[in-house]
Amino acid sequence: MHADKNLIDYYRLRETISDSHRHARQNDHEKVCACIEQAIALWNDLPLADVHSPWADNWRRAVLADEWLPANDLLVDSYLELGQFDMALRRLNDLHREHGFTLSGTQRRLTLMTRLGRRDDAYLHYVSTRQRLLREGDDESADALKRHYDTLAAPAPRSTAHSAGTPPSSHSRVPRQLPRDVPNLIGRDALIGRLDAITGTTAADPSPAAVLLTGPPGIGKTTVAVRWAHRSAQRFPCGTLFTDLRGFAPGIPQTPAEVVDRFLAALDPSADQRFSTGNRTEQLRALLAERPALVILDNAANSDQIEPLLNLFASCVVLITSRNSLRKASTRYHFATLALHPLPLPAATALLSARIGDRAKYEPGPVRDLARRCGGLPLALALIAEHAASRTGVPLRGLATQLRDHDELLFLEHEADTPPAGLAAAFACSYEALSPSAQRTFRALGLHPGTDIGVHAAAACTGEPVAATRRNLDALHSAHLLEQREEIDRFHLHDLVHAYAAHLCAGQDHRAARHRIASFYLHSAARAHELVFPHRPGPPLPPVAPGCEPLTYATADEAEQWCLREAETLASVLRYATQHGLDDHAWPLPHTTLFVWDRHGRYPAIRAGLEIAAAAAARCGEREAEAGTLNDLGHTLMLMGEHDHARDHLYRALDIISESDNPAFRVVVQLNVARLEHETQRLSTALDLLVRCDRLASELDDPGLEAGIAHQLGETLRAMHDRVAAQGHFERALRLREQVGDLPGQIAAHVELADLACLRDDHPAAQQHADQARTLLARSHDADARLRVLLLIARLRHEQENPDEAIQHAREAIALAYKTHNPVKHALALEILGKIYHAEGESGKACDAWTIAAGLLEGKEEHAATVRISRHLADINGAHTFVPAARDADALAADPAARINFTRK
Repeated sequence: MHADKNLIDYYRLRETISDSHRHARQNDHEKVCACIEQAIALWNDLPLADVHSPWADNWRRAVLADEWLPANDLLVDSYLELGQFDMALRRLNDLHREHGFTLSGTQRRLTLMTRLGRRDDAYLHYVSTRQRLLREGDDESADALKRHYDTLAAPAPRSTAHSAGTPPSSHSRVPRQLPRDVPNLIGRDALIGRLDAITGTTAADPSPAAVLLTGPPGIGKTTVAVRWAHRSAQRFPCGTLFTDLRGFAPGIPQTPAEVVDRFLAALDPSADQRFSTGNRTEQLRALLAERPALVILDNAANSDQIEPLLNLFASCVVLITSRNSLRKASTRYHFATLALHPLPLPAATALLSARIGDRAKYEPGPVRDLARRCGGLPLALALIAEHAASRTGVPLRGLATQLRDHDELLFLEHEADTPPAGLAAAFACSYEALSPSAQRTFRALGLHPGTDIGVHAAAACTGEPVAATRRNLDALHSAHLLEQREEIDRFHLHDLVHAYAAHLCAGQDHRAARHRIASFYLHSAARAHELVFPHRPGPPLPPVAPGCEPLTYATADEAEQWCLREAETLASVLRYATQHGLDDHAWPLPHTTLFVWDRHGRYPAIRAGLEIAAAAAARCGEREAEAGTLNDLGHTLMLMGEHDHARDHLYRALDIISESDNPAFRVVVQLNVARLEHETQRLSTALDLLVRCDRLASELDDPGLEAGIAHQLGETLRAMHDRVAAQGHFERALRLREQVGDLPGQIAAHVELADLACLRDDHPAAQQHADQARTLLARSHDADARLRVLLLIARLRHEQENPDEAIQHAREAIALAYKTHNPVKHALALEILGKIYHAEGESGKACDAWTIAAGLLEGKEEHAATVRISRHLADINGAHTFVPAARDADALAADPAARINFTRK
């Protein structure tokens, strides 16, 4: 089929477009417009619109891309050259409506906006379009668009999609909104380093990232954020945006809209005139996408306050500070969380010294005391430094005395601050943000006598179910009013936070809660004792308080570990009970932990507890309880080598118990008196008492008590050089202790039998008893038993001429005796070590060991050991005064038979 081309629109269109290009080359823009406008009239639809085949589709696409759209670009260019901007805009809109996005159309639209003076609109259109191209992976078009935009007059900031940006153009400004940097930031270098690593500020271009600095009130979150921002400012040429969200402050927290307005105004002072209210969020997003700044959102209240803002700052480094953990936002946006903790004492002391100035150099002791009182809380340190600065004539030791009470420090405030800005005010903001149930729990923690607390103990404070208490503790932990220690159900309050909680409870009747707290710890400790020592009945107890659920334990080891872990809290509970008129709970408490602490050599803690318990039992009128407590206290003092004090308590117990009809009590107290007489070398008196005790015990059918008496008879007879009779009593003690399952007692008997075997040069028998003692030791946690075995093996290895192992065991014994505050055993271990060194020809080391041992025994009534060590020192120094051999009380044990069994009648 043949037709005249002049009758076909497509050919006429091509000819007209060809003419327009000829006119364009001649810069005749009016004829260009006339030609293409004529061509538009011929373009009714796509060519061959009714033909559907791959060939036809490809041909139409080629016509559109190679002829039609370039012709329209030429038309728009001519309109722009002629200044016919309205015609250019109309044609661009028509093309966009008909053909959608084209790179050439967008480039010409930007040119048009720029020539119309609408630079801000041009910039926003450019940024949003380029961001979309990058998201879609069309990097080539995005780069071409950028090159075109950069050629326009008065260009906007150059885009750097993955860097901190370059400075803005003349119509904007670089915001620097940081507060003043605080000098003397000490102890946070590691935290600053972690911020550098997360944000990449040590590299050329920081990486977009969000980081949360979280921690309790007054911990210095804002200070660290501001210091890091000042330090890193040069990495952010487009500026720094800072705002206090007022999450925990007087007044109304900032809304996201207010933050947007504030930041827009910082980036461009004329934003209010040029940007409509409805489009401000998108405008801020676009501005920060092109000019990424460092953004600091300080003092955020919760996740809801910051989530609407985080998407706006996707291209920025964002630093958030909050007292809350912001778990919801953290989970959704996966930002890093860095928790700030109290400063260690050396750093806190250095910070306080730096803040106080030269005065601190002359009073280092008071400065350290003041720093310790602050518990590493920077706000408290700053308040004290300011307080000291305003009182230059007052010695720092006077301030330390004044601020000894936590309440004084709690209400210390910045001078002339309105509203108040001290610790109490800071804590109040966090407290008031809690739910009512979490507030109740927080106040109840103020009644607890210690700063470490488990979930079940907290439930005793509140009187509420454990599950509800756990939820409230989690809320307090999220608000950083509690720290979580090693275990999931165990928490810690900072001393000053605890003081604030106690302050909230002041002036109210809390007798029921205090009763529950004392009851919880007493019955939890009693249940632990029952599980660890099932054959040792504990003291009589008052009923469990209503609303209190004492602990139960799965194993004896778990129960024992609880007693050890809660040692400090149990000591506080004991004092707490006596302060609040709960003597009936106070006196039994030390007896429930005595055997566990005995096993681990915690004699000073046992002594302190029993002293309080004896006074509490006396106030209750519990005469047998008082006597039993004095007996146990006397025995503990003997273990500590304090015989004069032990004598006072034991004879007081003997006076009280003489009024009782409880024969077992009398036997136990007399046994300890006999031990004391033995320890102070009154051997005949000790033997008479022991024989009397042995006769009385045989009538009581108490093999444990009989074993204790038999063992002490063996020690006394051996000291009187009747080794055969002594061996018989030790063997009887061993049989009885095997009968009752007393492992420490069996170990003690084997040690004594081994020692007797050594004295008669029967080394195989000595080794056999030593091996049996070591086997039993693997099943016992008793510190005194371990000391006995270590001393025995050190002696045996020395006699077997194995100095290396002898020294090793002697040193282990020294370390254990030191740890368990046992100066007598410490001295005996040093004596053995000195003997080993002397035998090896190291007289200097031997002299040092014996000199220290003599010092440990000074003031102790260990006559035989003192004389023996004095002889060693005299021999090594060239004197040869003869002193008869004597054996001291190195075998004194934490014998269960020496303690009162409160169920004996």
